[in-house]
Amino acid sequence: MSHKAKKAQSHADESEYAAYFAWLQDHKRLAAWFGFVLVTVSAGLKSVVPQLLPIAAFVYLTALTSVVVDIHRRTDVVRTVFPSHQETAGAFLEEITNAIHAHGPCELDWIGVTMQSAWLTLENAVGRAIADGQISDLHIRLLQSDPDYLRDLLGSDDGLGLLAREQAEYICRFCTRNTRSLNATESTIELAQYAYMPNYHGLLVNKEVLYLATVRWTGEDFSELSVPHEPFERFDRSTDRGRYMIGLYTAWLERGFCTASSVRQFPMTDIKAA
Repeated sequence: MSHKAKKAQSHADESEYAAYFAWLQDHKRLAAWFGFVLVTVSAGLKSVVPQLLPIAAFVYLTALTSVVVDIHRRTDVVRTVFPSHQETAGAFLEEITNAIHAHGPCELDWIGVTMQSAWLTLENAVGRAIADGQISDLHIRLLQSDPDYLRDLLGSDDGLGLLAREQAEYICRFCTRNTRSLNATESTIELAQYAYMPNYHGLLVNKEVLYLATVRWTGEDFSELSVPHEPFERFDRSTDRGRYMIGLYTAWLERGFCTASSVRQFPMTDIKAA
């Protein structure tokens, strides 16, 4: 058999195995019961069909193992929830520190409203290291609610719009002051503002670990935004739900950047005018 033919046969075998295990995943309980019946019947027919018993046993044990693993996954997932941003600060710091000390680039994405609590956390975690040029290949993307939109949404008497504007100016001053360090360490900070009702906020670390909170209306006539006092929940890619929530968050982040009224990148690359 030629090399190409062997390679094609190998791919065909792999496809067959993949299809088999995919079928087992979708029909694991049915396969387990079928395997049990097959083992029972084939034990009595062993003298007639001697090769049937090991095949039946393999099907049964494979399906049964899949069922047990599935049950374990469903019952072993422990939710990690923090009451508010303040109680999550220690976990934020630990997660960011671990990501920075790992090999390769470090990506920190944060969706916020005013970004006050978010930037305070980031500045405590990496501010001094950025200024001293001690972190390389760090990339931070911040998606902030547009200050003018917040003023229109909440009314001119509400202070969130003004706070968001002041916080954006503060972040930009920090980045401008540390332009040389960012250049030297091949690091970037992006600040985008989007004009949409803030539904989610939270931190995504290296596209792998997410701390997510929702934003909700509060107050007597539901005219105030509860920020940042909602619970944060930690997700990672080890569970189906974690992968789904990371995908959901990423979609909001990318949509915000695509439709942003302003995007500023440091070292200075003005993508959209502020």
